Amino acid sequence: MQIKIINLKVKGNWIVGVFLVFAQCGFLGKKVSLEDSHWKSRASMSTARAGLATAVVNGKIYAIGGILADNTALATVEEYDPEKDKWTRKAPLPTARAGLAAVVYKGEIYAIGGYNPQTEKYYLNTVEVYNPATNKWRKSTPLPTARAGLAAGVVEDKIYVLGGNCDKNWESGCVYLVEEYDPKRDQWSTKEALPSPRADLVVGVVNSKLYAIGGALYDNGEWYYFNPVSYTHLRAHETSLHLVCRLLLE
Repeated sequence: MQIKIINLKVKGNWIVGVFLVFAQCGFLGKKVSLEDSHWKSRASMSTARAGLATAVVNGKIYAIGGILADNTALATVEEYDPEKDKWTRKAPLPTARAGLAAVVYKGEIYAIGGYNPQTEKYYLNTVEVYNPATNKWRKSTPLPTARAGLAAGVVEDKIYVLGGNCDKNWESGCVYLVEEYDPKRDQWSTKEALPSPRADLVVGVVNSKLYAIGGALYDNGEWYYFNPVSYTHLRAHETSLHLVCRLLLE
């Protein structure tokens, strides 16, 4: 099994608006063409697995956790260096699991939730934080609702965890659930629920908008797969410069 990446060729730069304002916003736009894009084979992970999570810190890709074909949850963590096309084993997850979410906040990776078929609880509320600089994990305040198949994103110093499943019969309300973590206060809170109940969804964050994409639901013995895209606009207090930048960039 091989991992493949897409190679994008950048063609030219474009500059919009007042240069000084964009310089303050830290903005440089580029037009990216997919016309000449193609897939290239790269070095494979040491451990073949599914249900893992990934995160990117300082140009390195981290593959975290996962599950084997025999239903064994993994604590495996591997780091991929695209420049060297090389995988390196890193400190393992303190808690083996699959179906977890991973996000990056201030250079650290938050591994959130998941499941482990070998544990009594099955669904986990575990939150563990990895520091790539020290290659060490530490415990963080647990997720209020244990679940797997969840998704997560970071918007303006807050971590948002969406959807997921916390009941083998899919009868619980966690498929609607949205919870927010404030790293500065080390505190979780519940936010407005998802409009569409789902697990195994993905999240994208663009311009402080949190997009919940796709997912699945199991109901009365039937699997349902979704294509909805919902978003919520999460924005902290803006300074006048932030507001000018947002108006220009949006």
